[in-house]
Amino acid sequence: MMRKFLIFILVVLGGVGIFLFLSKQSFQPLKSSLTEKNSSMTEASPILKDITTPAGHSIWLAPSDVPVVSIGFVFLGAGRRGTFQTPGLIDLLTSVLDEGAGPYNSQALKTLLLEKNIQLSVHANYDNFIVTFRTVKENIKDAFHLMQLMLTAPRFDDEDMRRVKQQVGSSLEQSLHDPRPVGLEALQRFVLGNDHPYNPKTTECIKNLPTLTAQQLRDYMTGNFTQSTIRIVAAGDISPGDLSDLVDPVVASLSKESKTPDIKQLPYQNLGNSLNVPMDIPQTVIYFLQEGISVTHPDFYAFFMINRILSNSFESRLWHEVREKRGLAYFCSTNLSNNDLNDVLTGITATKTETVNETIHIIKKEWEKLFEHGVTKEELDFHKKNSIGSYALNFSSTPEIVSILLWYRQRNLNIQDLNQRNNRIEKLTVEEINRVIKEQLKPKGLAFVTIGKHQEVGVPR
Repeated sequence: MMRKFLIFILVVLGGVGIFLFLSKQSFQPLKSSLTEKNSSMTEASPILKDITTPAGHSIWLAPSDVPVVSIGFVFLGAGRRGTFQTPGLIDLLTSVLDEGAGPYNSQALKTLLLEKNIQLSVHANYDNFIVTFRTVKENIKDAFHLMQLMLTAPRFDDEDMRRVKQQVGSSLEQSLHDPRPVGLEALQRFVLGNDHPYNPKTTECIKNLPTLTAQQLRDYMTGNFTQSTIRIVAAGDISPGDLSDLVDPVVASLSKESKTPDIKQLPYQNLGNSLNVPMDIPQTVIYFLQEGISVTHPDFYAFFMINRILSNSFESRLWHEVREKRGLAYFCSTNLSNNDLNDVLTGITATKTETVNETIHIIKKEWEKLFEHGVTKEELDFHKKNSIGSYALNFSSTPEIVSILLWYRQRNLNIQDLNQRNNRIEKLTVEEINRVIKEQLKPKGLAFVTIGKHQEVGVPR
């Protein structure tokens, strides 16, 4: 459903917790026909195995004694950007893909998923298409069989297509009256341009939805759901050998050649400027953004900590200044968003119309204060300890583990990157953080988009 996609996007830009990395590493060969690398994690974290199947496919597996298995498939480049020239296609595909496959019509498939205790999720982000499922150990073969049918023999029956188009269109229409998705789309258009492949173009999606055909969906899947673009992760009670036996037939059934187009990065626009989107609502939603750095940049972990210091906990600067001291907003959060075509530090808050300018002024001042004076050792030590100490809490279930592993696989990172997370944070010094602040923090490069009753934004009261 489009609702799931909107929630996912908002979490990416305004949420927390996507940079959850693993730590220590050692290697131990597995005595079988498989190639496997064992990776020893920090306490309370899973053992991560990088398996190469007999057919040569890589799987990241976090084994567990709990008799539940979660699997994640991601198809690189098959997300929203891949359907930029066909608005609405990705919205429809994510909602109709589980409406029947092979011999099972929509109702039969849903009944089978329920009987076999298979929890299925289909969604897409800016870059990639993601399918995950979770089931009990004894039904894992059935789950893989159904997954293969969905990827290679989706039904897209006429009645299902009509019904789902209506549902998706209704959800998109509703989003045009919600300040958060409206603001997010306006922010994308403001800083990336109207023709950027990340631009949702909701009104164009609504207009184009009725024209989309089942054959268009099948052609898109054939060209983008391929052996070269798939990445796989797993967590739960399954052996490397059994997992390989299940994965190889699924991957072999996919096309070999990918038709995913290469898309270049485009320059940012309007950094340092402000835009208001009029909407008659009680509170005004405020988005703000500055350019970020890539996850492969040598200063990424320092920038990651700068984000936490700004606003990623109850002891962060924006939280204190915007909420605790002045009570201007219930929340004020920032987050790093790292995608194939951009890397940004984004923020979101909401306040009364009459305090919008004051809130924006405070955010700008905190950016300037951090840029001018840097951080203290005590402040850095607190956020380092908090970031490292809370790490193990993110591995309480197999779906959570799969979500973390998928994040890494989507960015073409490796097990070493997972394992070095805590050590890299621990080694950060005040001098290093303050150098990166001077080089990467951009007080004059903040862009603001407000959604609410019209006013001049960005001027202190």
